[in-house]
This record gives sequence, structure tokens and C-alpha cells, in this order.
Amino acid sequence: MSIEATTINSDVNAGELLFVPPSKIRPLPIGEYSGNYRKSRPSKKKDDVRESIRKNGILQSLVVRVSEECPDEFELIAGYGRLEHAVELGMVEVPILNKGIVSDQDALAMALTENVDRSELTIADEVEHAKRFLSIFNGDHKTAALRLNKSEAVYRDLLQIGRCDDQLITALSDDTHPLLKGHCSVLSQFPKEIQLKILKAIEAEPSKYTVSYVKSQSKNFELKLINAKFDQKAAGCGDCQFNSQQQFNVFSDEEEESKCSNPRCYLDNQQKWLNDVRIPDLKVEYGTVLTTEQKNVSDVKTVDEKSLGKDQVSRCADCQNCVVLVAVEPEHFGRAINNICIDLSCYSKNQKAHEDSLKPEKLDDDNQITANSDQQSEVGISQPEKPKSQNLNKAPAKASSPKLSKKLHRTYANMIQSVAVANVAKQPTFTQALIVKALSSSLRHCNRISEPVENLIKMTPEELSKLMQELLIKFAQQELDLESEAAEVSGFDANRVYRKSLEFFVPDQNERQALMIESWSPTKDILSMLTKAQISIIATESGFEYAYDSKNGEGAWAKLSKGAIGTTITTFLAFEFDWSNYAPQSYLELGVNYRKPV
Repeated sequence: MSIEATTINSDVNAGELLFVPPSKIRPLPIGEYSGNYRKSRPSKKKDDVRESIRKNGILQSLVVRVSEECPDEFELIAGYGRLEHAVELGMVEVPILNKGIVSDQDALAMALTENVDRSELTIADEVEHAKRFLSIFNGDHKTAALRLNKSEAVYRDLLQIGRCDDQLITALSDDTHPLLKGHCSVLSQFPKEIQLKILKAIEAEPSKYTVSYVKSQSKNFELKLINAKFDQKAAGCGDCQFNSQQQFNVFSDEEEESKCSNPRCYLDNQQKWLNDVRIPDLKVEYGTVLTTEQKNVSDVKTVDEKSLGKDQVSRCADCQNCVVLVAVEPEHFGRAINNICIDLSCYSKNQKAHEDSLKPEKLDDDNQITANSDQQSEVGISQPEKPKSQNLNKAPAKASSPKLSKKLHRTYANMIQSVAVANVAKQPTFTQALIVKALSSSLRHCNRISEPVENLIKMTPEELSKLMQELLIKFAQQELDLESEAAEVSGFDANRVYRKSLEFFVPDQNERQALMIESWSPTKDILSMLTKAQISIIATESGFEYAYDSKNGEGAWAKLSKGAIGTTITTFLAFEFDWSNYAPQSYLELGVNYRKPV
């Protein structure tokens, strides 16, 4: 079916085979990978595909999704080579399979999956796919390996090779080059300068620099101790025989840069520091921590006020998808960057909302008169001639809700349930509705009522009594099922029942919000689920920081919050502060408009 761009409808056309002009298809705008995911394609194969398209047309449809930014266009998920040939050949229309609205994560997975099925993939392509799949699934090795159709062992080998410099990976993809996978596996753990030095040696003397020879020589590679992140004193580096400084001092008083000639020990200590010290410390400070192996830098965005606005940045700090990214490459090992967003779809939506809020808003003539001008006219102040148009800045974009950790989300849900119970249980129709629903749940599915409790409470007491009598009759007539021994089990989601009922009995959102504020106060259990950054947000928004500094001196809170989180929480709770007018925004939003944890 051929369609005009103006008739594109994501709901109607999703899943359909369509024909559209190539000009209506744009690259997938995700990270730096706005194009084909393959590193290279053999020129002969490329020419064969082009000739086939010239003779027979495009036999395999391009896979696209609807562009949310430009609804009259599509974004290409898979088929970059085919689209390139179509443009070169001057094709007026190309066949597409419209997937409708697809998330960035699913789109990336689709694109990579299609390329995985190609027979002419190079080792560079496989390494790139391994890294990208791991990034898409946020460091889940098992899922990524499964999607790549590899065993976990083979998959991890590809990731290890992926730590090599691009020059080594390019050489590995060249069948005529002497560099082998074994070389790369050994060299991947060392700095780039060592990798490139050995690469030149392999090229110069391939018969000498075999995999086994490079592996044996790697035991003597020298690594600079100045770059070590681990505690050298605790590791015994000062008196170690492999410390070049220790060896040098035997013969001379001159100082030189200390180097370790036992790379296995050095690298083990580096990894132990990362796993046992660096990452745990960052988790306490910021929450979720991912390494640059787990999450590709091209699949993340930096959360900053320029891109998202001040309000949204504050909300993002409370989100589990706002993470810390830690480098594992030798040159930047252990370096961490916080305020990193791994949900590109959410980021793009909020970025666009912020950009739209900064654009001047053009008002028509009917909206030019302000309340102030009306008041001035009433007291006889003459008004200048009204302009025909006026540009006003829009209000800041409304910040989107953060994605809380499931534990904190459920804790808040339980607190909200307590508020609802106190305000709902005393309502007479609620008690009747609850009994009716409970009685209904004891019946077989065919005899149950479908109405939820939040609908039943809207009925009169008389209607509920009549319905209860009807259900009692059905209950009395319910006999054993002669064909089945299976027990029918059902139950309530009490949390949902009370929350929904609260919305009916307390319909005003401001009143419900007041109830939530009254119910919230910091506890050790709640604060223990938060990161230092989240506790600091509460301290700033509530006025706690100001009160604490007023009593203990300027900067006292900043100093306290930099210490151990246990001490921070204990001091926080011990300090006398009036919490009656505050509750975290994330808690208030759940109380007013509840959403399930994601």
C-alpha cells in the first residue's frame, strides 16, 4: 500500500507493509549510532546487493518506527544498506514494515538482531554487537549473550577483546593480518600504549610474537604505580621485589618513576579496589553504579540544567535511571561521572519539553489584555495602543516523575495505604462494599461480580444489601465441581482497594496531598533506602539544611553529608526539626496519582 506522509497513523499503520519515498525515512537518532551498526561490509557483497536491487527491487522490507518528533516521517531501524542503494538508484518508493511506536531500547535490539543474522560479519562487528547488547540490557551479561546467540564464555571473550584499541580490532578483522584473537585477549587488560607497541612488534616479527610468546612476555610488562588506585601500602608495594623503585635504590640514590613488573598482581589489586571499595562507596553516595563495559557511553546522556531545566534535574536525582558511570579502561580506570541518564526515551521527552518551554509563545489579539491593564483602566490610567502580537516566555516544563527503587516505591505505597485506611474504613458503604467483594471472591469465576470496590462504594447501602443477599444465595448453591479437584483461589489487592477508595471519599487532590504531608516523617528505614544525594534533596527542599546550618554554623550540613551515611542518618534523625509541612515530592505524587513500580 502506498501512502502519503500526511496519512501516517501509528495505530492504524503499525504492522503494515507500506511504500513510502526514501526522503520520508531518517536515521534512528539514538546516541552516536545514527546509522548502520556494522563496522564494515565487503565491497563485493555490497555491489551484489546493489545489482540485485536494481534488477529485482527491494525484496526485504526496511524496518521502521514512527518518528515522535516528526509524525510525518519514519525512523529507520534496520535496512540502512538497502536504503542507501535505493537512493543511489533513484527509487521513488521503498517497502517498509512499520513497527509503530517503539522504544529506543527495543529499536536498538531490533537493529542489532538483524545484523547478527548476517553471515559476513567481521570480528569487529561481533565485538561491537557484544558491547551494544550489554549496554542495551544495562550490564545483564546473561540476557545479552542469549540475544547474541552466544554462550556466556564466548560472549565474555568478545567483551574482553572489545577493550582493545580500535587499531587492534581492525587488524583482527583483516584475515591477512598476523594478529589473532589470543593476542587481543592477552593485550586487552593493558594500557593502549602497550597494546600498540606489541601490535607493531607482531607486524614486524609475526613468527616470533606468537600468542604463547606474547602471553609469556606479558608477565613482565611494567605498569606505572602512579596510576594504581588501590592502597599500595596495604598491598605491600613498597617492599615488593617487583617494584622498580625498590630495585633501583639498591644501585643508586637517584629517583625514577615507580613501576610494577608483576602485572597480574597489579591488575588483581586494581579490580579488587574497584569491586570492594570504589563501586560500594559510589552506591552509597549516588545509588545505581554501572561500568563503561556495562553501559556504552554512546547510550547515555548527562543530566544538566542546560538540557533539562533546573526542576527536572532535581527530579532526576531521585530516579533509579540516573546513575554513576565508572570507567574500566586502563587509561581512566575508576574515574566516575555522576548524573548520567540511561533512559534515553525519557531523557529525549524531557529535553524536548524543556526546549519547548524556552520558545517564546505567541499570543493572539484576544489574549493580550492582562489583569493589570484592566485594573489600570478602572482607575482612569490611559493605556497605550495594544500591539497586534506579543511574545511571552512559557512556564517551565513540568518535571516528569522519577522512577524510584521498587523497595522505596512499595514502602511509600504502604504508608499511603495507612493514610487511606484511616480515612476510608469509617465510611459505612466501604465496609459493605468490602464484604460484598470478599463474598464474591469466594464464588466460582462464573458467579463473581466484576465491579471493583472503588465502584461498589458508589452504591447506596440498600443496593449493597440487595447485592449481598444475591451473592449469599449463589454461595449457598455452590456445590463441588465433579470434573475438577483444583481449588479456586482468589484475593484482594488491599493496597489498591484502599487507595482507590480514598480517591472517592476524598476527591479533592489538595486535601489528599495534605493527608500525605501529615503522614510523612523521616525514619531510619526510609533514609536507609536513600542515597546521600536523595537525603540532601530532602534536606534542602524541607529547610532542614538551613535550620541545621543556623544552629551548627554555615556549611555544617555540607560537611556532615560528606561523611559516612550511617552517621549522617543518625544525626539527621536526632536533630529537632518540624516535619509537619513537608513530604518528598515523589511521595506526594504517589499519594495523589498512584502508579505501579517499574
